[in-house]
Amino acid sequence: MTTPGTEPTPAVDSGLSPDAPSTPPPFHVEPGSEIPVSPAITLPPAVSPAGVPAMAGAEAWSRGSASIPTGYSAPPSFDSPGYGYGYAAAPAWGPAITGPKAWPVAAFTLLFGIFGAISAARRSSDARALGLPGGRYWGVFAGALVASFAVWTLVLGIVIAITVPLYLNYKSTVMTTTELEQALVSSPSADGSVVDATCIESAVNPVGVGTYECLVHFDNGTDLPYRITVASDGSWAASVTD
Repeated sequence: MTTPGTEPTPAVDSGLSPDAPSTPPPFHVEPGSEIPVSPAITLPPAVSPAGVPAMAGAEAWSRGSASIPTGYSAPPSFDSPGYGYGYAAAPAWGPAITGPKAWPVAAFTLLFGIFGAISAARRSSDARALGLPGGRYWGVFAGALVASFAVWTLVLGIVIAITVPLYLNYKSTVMTTTELEQALVSSPSADGSVVDATCIESAVNPVGVGTYECLVHFDNGTDLPYRITVASDGSWAASVTD
């Protein structure tokens, strides 16, 4: 029986095996794996009552109208001279591409009519190769074709108006030497009966109007020279020449 107050103190289970040494081994750290030393801690900047960090040296501000800070310059605008290029306006980068001229299409069409389509097709193809529309060449061709038709119609009308009357007058001659000789033989004469006549042109126009020199043979054996004048209506008059 144990006397109260003299009970042995129970042993505390340390989790170590009975054979483990009573003291733990020393703590080992591999070289290079040491815990880095933290830098010195700095205090955060002062905080304004609104919760916004205050800038160092900032002046007091208010809710009034904003003011432009000292030293501020507005960025250049596109309406102001020298907007980034050093020019008063945007620089020109070179002449604009205009494509082939259209007037040769009109000239070719006026001269050769429908064959002007050859020039229009070629120039339209060249314009499309440059990235330009080619329809204007066909428009020029169509307008020139109408003008060509009108011009050639006018020219043809003038030619007809001049040549047709001349042709008709040529075909409808008033008198010829043969016709005049027959007229002298068949017509009565105060000098006798004419048995034959020989005439040559003296001053006669293309339709037979003018004067003729004729030698008239009578049935009595005499030959007399005559000057015959033929009028535009076909009538004629004879006069004796020396």
